[in-house]
Amino acid sequence: MDILISGATGLVGRNAVMLANRHELNNVWTVSRSYGDSGKSGRGFRDMDLVTGNSFDLVIHAAAATPNNTISSEIKTMNRKIDGSLARLIENNTVRHVVYISSMSAYGRITTREVDEKTYSVDPTDYGLSKLLGEEMVKKACAITGTKLTILRSPGIVGKGMPAVFFYKCIELIEDEKCIRVPSIMAEFNNAIYVDDIYHTCINAYTSQREDDMIINLHSSDTVTLGEFVNMIASKTGKHATIEEDESMPASFTIANKTSGGLLITRTLEGIVDAYFRSVMVS
Repeated sequence: MDILISGATGLVGRNAVMLANRHELNNVWTVSRSYGDSGKSGRGFRDMDLVTGNSFDLVIHAAAATPNNTISSEIKTMNRKIDGSLARLIENNTVRHVVYISSMSAYGRITTREVDEKTYSVDPTDYGLSKLLGEEMVKKACAITGTKLTILRSPGIVGKGMPAVFFYKCIELIEDEKCIRVPSIMAEFNNAIYVDDIYHTCINAYTSQREDDMIINLHSSDTVTLGEFVNMIASKTGKHATIEEDESMPASFTIANKTSGGLLITRTLEGIVDAYFRSVMVS
């Protein structure tokens, strides 16, 4: 199976490369700013525009400018360039299936208690808007070439080396014995995905998706209260979590899928917490 993974040095990309290389039959190609061989018989490129005349079973597009790696004023321009390169890659190579890693930020300001793939976007940030525009750009390229497309909209991604998502901030605040502020301790929460499960969802979509294109919202397999989730994390640190409600914070919401959830590979929040702490113990 020929797999190309962009953003191969980022959290999602490097994890996908690692998991893909575990399978002897996979030929893994990578694209990243830091050029390097992907291992086995694969090849590494600095730029997607350099990839032409090849055949790929699956392209996992994890490259993106985000608030964690790019100045906010440059995000829209950078993502337009990155996603434009992906569109050209689709047109200049034979590609069976593309998975575009997007973000829950595409939904913008969320005012409902539950968000599903049919929820309209309202006032997205520059980052959220750039992902929406990228989704549409890639969708057009896939429609022209007859390439299947899966869009994965992710919440906070949990994994070793993760950015400052809610999970990471909780660990820091608990370790520093500082207060964690939440809109409501009893608010329902499923807004997390373990990084390994993104790759497994990509493979599941490749093997099982029947539709030409679809959106899948990523989330944990269960829902707990915010208080319970914070205490799961605290129990792994061996410290007590101090939680305080702050009504000025945006209301929490849960994530769902109306039609596409069957392709999602995920785990419980407790499983996510356990997997993360196991990963940081290995080094």
